[in-house]
Amino acid sequence: MSLRHKWSYLRGQMLHRNLLLNAMNNAVAIRAALADKNGVMPFCLHPYSSRNHFGVDKNQCPVEEVPTRRLDGVWSELGLTSLRAIKMDVEGAEELVLRGGRQLLFNLPPILIFEINPEARAALGMSPSGAWDFLCSLGYKFFAIQKGAARRIHTPPIGGNVVAATTILV
Repeated sequence: MSLRHKWSYLRGQMLHRNLLLNAMNNAVAIRAALADKNGVMPFCLHPYSSRNHFGVDKNQCPVEEVPTRRLDGVWSELGLTSLRAIKMDVEGAEELVLRGGRQLLFNLPPILIFEINPEARAALGMSPSGAWDFLCSLGYKFFAIQKGAARRIHTPPIGGNVVAATTILV
């Protein structure tokens, strides 16, 4: 087993162990990244794990090929019937995850929380407003949370977290 494969295996084991330790029996760990298609994609293993991301890094961090799955397929396989919210922290790959869950987002429109990160999206060759535009096409509205209250926004912010919902949040 190569060092990269061992790292990936250990990360998966750590996630599984954390779910058990925290009694999170309503969460499922899958051994894949969510994207717009099933396959494999290069994944940069940044020295700071919070900055791991799809694509090849200009700083030449180690890259591992990771399996990708569509959210619609995973959801269908799990046989789940309801969903209230999704929180994503995928370093610029939000549009890929969302496009892979088109049916789910249309049929069971959950509240979404995601980050606007133009630099990370540009590194993937994605449009800075791709996730926003895709969600608009599905009827989502956008909100910023400030001082504990949701405020409707009509254009993508320069950066930061955004809440998207098909109903008005107050």
